Amino acid sequence: MKGPRPTKVIIKLALGFFGLIGIIVAVSLISAHGYNNSNQSRKYPVTSSEWDAENGYRIAVTARVIAVDLIGQTAKFQYTVFPSASIHARNIRQSNLYELNVPVNLSFGSSYSVFEAGNPLLIQTTTLPMIGDSYLYPFDYWECQMEIYATYIPINSSQVENLPVVLQISGSPNGFDIDYHFGSMNTDNDALGTDVYLELDIHRSAATKAFAIFISSAMWMLCLSAVTLASRLWAFEKKVEPHHIMFTTSLLFALPGLRNAMPDAPDIGILLDQVCLVWGMGLQSACLLVYYARFIAATRPEGWRWSVFFGFQGNQDKSVEYRQC
Repeated sequence: MKGPRPTKVIIKLALGFFGLIGIIVAVSLISAHGYNNSNQSRKYPVTSSEWDAENGYRIAVTARVIAVDLIGQTAKFQYTVFPSASIHARNIRQSNLYELNVPVNLSFGSSYSVFEAGNPLLIQTTTLPMIGDSYLYPFDYWECQMEIYATYIPINSSQVENLPVVLQISGSPNGFDIDYHFGSMNTDNDALGTDVYLELDIHRSAATKAFAIFISSAMWMLCLSAVTLASRLWAFEKKVEPHHIMFTTSLLFALPGLRNAMPDAPDIGILLDQVCLVWGMGLQSACLLVYYARFIAATRPEGWRWSVFFGFQGNQDKSVEYRQC
């Protein structure tokens, strides 16, 4: 028996080695890309306009997206209010929190906050609805729209006036990339619009897309391998062994687990399930039918007929014995 040629062995080892290195490098690049995106969103927030604490009556709202809930279709925000010098009150408690010298009402999307004069400006948390659909996972797309505006009552006055707002926002929750687009709904102030209109475009991160595509490709390669094995056994009339059936059966029930291993995968029913999971399980089931048909045919006793299975052969034997008697 001749062994494989040394040249072929070296080529196979080189291909396997470089393939393994390629997978490690690809995974490392994807992880580094996600880490860099997360750091940049924290270090380089997006601002609606320039902020000058000494320039008139205004407030700055520093917000961050801390979570995205696709099941509830909401985005969670955390924000803090900073006053300009004109409405900043002296903090007699010597704490690190800012205070106002006038009452301010702030509308942050669908939430509403009231900051009384002399009270500390505490960190606020709110959730806003999103619009989108997970059917095209991992290429699904979501939108979140909100308007931020504020009003206040000046000192020695009872009339409510608009308070200009500067919004600074950042954040990309794990598994998502967010693009921020600003617009102004009201421009009655010479320096900047009193209101801020913000649109958030939320989509999956590059790492999530890459891993989802990788797992989908792995599912298809496993299914095609099983189909190739079943077709060769059928075409060349090879004997089906029990381990063939065990392998395909285990793979059939492993496909849903592989599908659920995709990062932040929605409930079953998306387009990716129809492309990978449904076709994969259908092909695996067809392979099992081929295996069972050949296995049953191979294990059939010599001279066995379907009439024996239904009990017809026994009746024929009795009629023959009766005629002989």
